[in-house]
Amino acid sequence: MDKLGDIELFVQIVKHNGLAAAGKKLGLSPASMTARLNRMESTYGVRLLNRTTRRIALTDEGRAFYESCQQILADMKQAEDRLVTGRSVLAGRLRVTATVDLGKQHIAPLLADFVKLHPEVWAHLHLVDHLVNLADGEYDLAIRYGALNDSRMVARKLASSNRVIFASPEYVKEFGAPQSPQDLLNHKCLALVREDRPLTSWYFNHKGAKSSVEVHPTLSSNDGSQIRDWALEGQGVALKSFWDVKGDFEAKRLVPLLEDFNPNYSSEVMNNRADLFAVYPSKDFLPERTRALIDFMVDYFNNLKSSDSKKSAA
Repeated sequence: MDKLGDIELFVQIVKHNGLAAAGKKLGLSPASMTARLNRMESTYGVRLLNRTTRRIALTDEGRAFYESCQQILADMKQAEDRLVTGRSVLAGRLRVTATVDLGKQHIAPLLADFVKLHPEVWAHLHLVDHLVNLADGEYDLAIRYGALNDSRMVARKLASSNRVIFASPEYVKEFGAPQSPQDLLNHKCLALVREDRPLTSWYFNHKGAKSSVEVHPTLSSNDGSQIRDWALEGQGVALKSFWDVKGDFEAKRLVPLLEDFNPNYSSEVMNNRADLFAVYPSKDFLPERTRALIDFMVDYFNNLKSSDSKKSAA
């Protein structure tokens, strides 16, 4: 049984939306195409396609198999390129997940640039503000803030970061700036909701003295970008990661508050470190496209840091 040939046949059937068109591409008769597809379904004991005389449709099992087949062919092409030319042409699918605000501002444009450089790579970006389980294999890479707490995963640092409390200049002009964490009880606060749990316990570390405040939000959302939007509108005081609001600080659309108090969402962190990491499942072989994307991200954030240093020196 020519498994690799069957994989290519199945991919061509789906891409050309029919056995006859795929057969022309592969130089096979419709009868041969039908026989091989039937043999595949019989071998695996599942129906891959629902077929009529006019159209085909993937079954759930067929859709999952199709995605795997695409990846197998991309990996094979990459291996052949490496063998023939001595270098690898990056190819295949990249599935990346990131928080909404970071994803929209940094990861989405970065991914767009990456696939332009590597036309054989196609990428999917999933934006969500709760932690995604990478162990089930649905995603290749997660971009996360904070320390890694899962021994099954590997993390590579992309950039230094921290949590910041902030508001718009208009809000500060109208309501004043808090001088201590306790002052937040007299301010309008904006809270992120993660997995149905509002993050209303804000922790601080001022010169080694730890404290916390339970804020009472006037607005809350499970979408971190919405928290930032409300802050930009002057709706209140918010707590987020530095990279989410870096551009707003530079443009003076938002101003940092309580900078000496090292805010965070966790009482276990002695400072407010919330460094940015690329996280991926621990395994012996990391696909070259994934490794190249991580390198690309490291360069991206290093370039931003270098740009900031040059502006400061000027």
